[in-house]
Amino acid sequence: MQQRGFLVISDITGYTAYLTGTEQLHAEEILQDLFRVLLEHTTPPLVVNKLEGDAILSYAPAVSFSEGQSLLESIENTYLKFRLLRENIHRHTSCECRACANIENLDPKFFVHYGDFSLLEIGNREELSGPNVILIHRLLKNELRMRAYGLYTAAAVEALGLQEYFDARMATHVEQYDHLGKVDCYVQDMSELWAAHQGHRRVYVDGSDPQASMPWKRLSRPRRARCGST
Repeated sequence: MQQRGFLVISDITGYTAYLTGTEQLHAEEILQDLFRVLLEHTTPPLVVNKLEGDAILSYAPAVSFSEGQSLLESIENTYLKFRLLRENIHRHTSCECRACANIENLDPKFFVHYGDFSLLEIGNREELSGPNVILIHRLLKNELRMRAYGLYTAAAVEALGLQEYFDARMATHVEQYDHLGKVDCYVQDMSELWAAHQGHRRVYVDGSDPQASMPWKRLSRPRRARCGST
């Protein structure tokens, strides 16, 4: 069945190098926690189509977002949740293994495209198919050098009704692919989003405040055991 709508991929930067270059037990545990954040925040109207190792492919029909800003805010919120969990794991572990020490090498990136695609029933599975499905996967291999970002094709920005907003706030970018041609895009640097979030969440405690002499409470998340410990 052919339809028109949004295609979204959430992907973890550094996944392969991290998994193959660190202690497997802790690496898999950490990646599972971080991947779960991406999955739990891929919510309706987005429909999860496939888990692709370090990525999630989802889609939504064209009429799904009455306000285009809601998709942008959902992606921003997903990034912030991922980053907060990553920081908390790193801060509250006593383990010195490479998996725990190198967790900061993991970052999420997001790809959003809009166009026609087909939904094929293969066995008991639903598969996405079509040139636009190929295109969004090609976008994962791009010329960008930043680690955490959101990449929106011009077609997606237009469909979301956010042209003026993106023109004012996002950098433009162009990719070129064989058989697919030139792809005009907009890029959101997620490090800037994180910096803004950190600025808003700072808490200043006056010396006269009773809380100033109270120790910070650790998160309920238990510390990870050291690799090789029992």
